[in-house]
Amino acid sequence: DIITVNRLNASASILLWDNTSNYWDPEIRLNVGEEPICVFAGDINNDGYEDIASANASNNTISIFLWNMTTTSWESEIRKETGNRPSEVFVADADNDGDNDIIVSNTNSHNILIILWPWTSPDSTTPTIWGYDSFLLIAILLGISAFLLKFKKKNKF
Repeated sequence: DIITVNRLNASASILLWDNTSNYWDPEIRLNVGEEPICVFAGDINNDGYEDIASANASNNTISIFLWNMTTTSWESEIRKETGNRPSEVFVADADNDGDNDIIVSNTNSHNILIILWPWTSPDSTTPTIWGYDSFLLIAILLGISAFLLKFKKKNKF
């Protein structure tokens, strides 16, 4: 399967491979925020299904689409504010509690945004932001959760 963001028309395109016909299913297009520049598929809400998140640089948001197994499609967009010009989005267990969280790198505000699960609860409406250094950014881009050790040593969790 393939997912890509379309920067000029603020959308994400999803192509799913059909093993029966050995051909691609028709394109699924999701509207996202302005100037999407990164997309990530991962189990955001910890239900065992792949969800989608895109970093939308121009309006400083991420778009989140949760998979709904009942309707076998993605639910309506959930939009969360980020720092200035989000450039990367990643899904991983940032606080080591067994639940996936959303991690966003913000280019112009020079920080990392970590939205801890459950991000829909009242106590998690204000995301946690830390400044980043090259070690942390490289770890996130490579998909390695080892960067958490650095924060744990500083008693951030």
